[in-house]
Amino acid sequence: MLKVSLIVFLLMSLFQASTLMADWRADAEARIEKHRKGDFTLTIEHAESSGAAGKTVTIEQVSSTFHFGVAVAEKRLATRHTDPESRKYAETIRDNFNTLVCENAMKWYATEKEAGKLTYDGADEVVKFAAENNQSLRGHCLFWAKRKFIESQKWLVDLDGDALRTAIDRRLNDIVPRYKGKVFCWDVNNEMLDGDHYEKALGFDINAHMFRKARELDPKALLFVNEYAILGQDDKTARYIKLIEKLKAAGAPVTGIGIQEHAAERFAIDTRAEGDTVERAGVAQLDPAASIKRLDKLAALKLPIHLTEISFKTKDRQKQAEALDTFFTMGFSHPSVECILLWGFWEKAHWLGAEAALMDKNFKPYPAFERYREIVFKRWRTNTTLIADSSGAVNFRGFLGRYRVTITNPQNGAVAVGYVDLNASGRQSVKLVIK
Repeated sequence: MLKVSLIVFLLMSLFQASTLMADWRADAEARIEKHRKGDFTLTIEHAESSGAAGKTVTIEQVSSTFHFGVAVAEKRLATRHTDPESRKYAETIRDNFNTLVCENAMKWYATEKEAGKLTYDGADEVVKFAAENNQSLRGHCLFWAKRKFIESQKWLVDLDGDALRTAIDRRLNDIVPRYKGKVFCWDVNNEMLDGDHYEKALGFDINAHMFRKARELDPKALLFVNEYAILGQDDKTARYIKLIEKLKAAGAPVTGIGIQEHAAERFAIDTRAEGDTVERAGVAQLDPAASIKRLDKLAALKLPIHLTEISFKTKDRQKQAEALDTFFTMGFSHPSVECILLWGFWEKAHWLGAEAALMDKNFKPYPAFERYREIVFKRWRTNTTLIADSSGAVNFRGFLGRYRVTITNPQNGAVAVGYVDLNASGRQSVKLVIK
């Protein structure tokens, strides 16, 4: 009897969990429909005297307003013209992501390991590649608050007082103007909730000073805080909000919130029972509904949110795909989230190793990468064919982004092509002149 009761209990628990997940996903899909799409009227001015009326109009979305990005191993990118493997790596990045970030090349320890000896070769290569391929670029990071990530800079780690303040300002004066207009945002002082190296030496205001100085040097760049373990912890979310409020009270122009999650496989795996690595055993599964509530609390600060560093490490490739689907749906559905950025994808260039990769060493995609492409290039794209009305207009509802518009004359098969950006939510009219 006890055995039967246990089975019934487990079945009921499973049913309740699946029902909650279905409810969460239905709510997410409704938010996506509301916040990521718009109603559009394209009024087409055609070069032919007959105009566009009655002609076939094919509408194909070619890019998304939302930032779908990846961290780039700059050494691989630098050898793309000479090494076939690196060339394939670069082509995969070009074809699958609209936003990039240097994995390490812009960090202070990478640009100035020895005092005064600056090297920007790796970062410059990523900047050049992004510009060539019309990709947005995040800046990461101006400073890292944890001492262990400064210790390799032996000239810097033990500085204090005026000497440290001078070094900080020199760092800002070197890098921010160099990439002004090339990066659209900066992670300013990485992981301040668990790191206080600069604050311990110079007081809390040095954190705010970094933001103020960066704003002075590049008034247009968004300036982000960036922290981990936010999506699964109410207490850390509360601490994060207090940090942002304290920074702003000190005059720091904080204009973005970054959230890392390098154990995002927990959206599909209860690591307390299925921990596939010793260090992750006992870490609770992540609940998308609860994570959205934490995003809501942060969104009350009225700042854009970027999901900046995302990894899915597990031996179970199907659950990796499920976790990616859940995470992307959760993030894309939240109106304050503007970016989701994977921290690597290839087995030979992922900081967490092969189990976190979305492609094997030969660039064969695992199910998670196939799911990524299905989501980003099919599920969240709009493609349709319509007939222009008597005024030469077509009406449709679609995802925000850039569209290729092709007009075909049914009488002679003549084709004309143009492009239009539809980036604002709500209904709008756009006149598209196709010559």
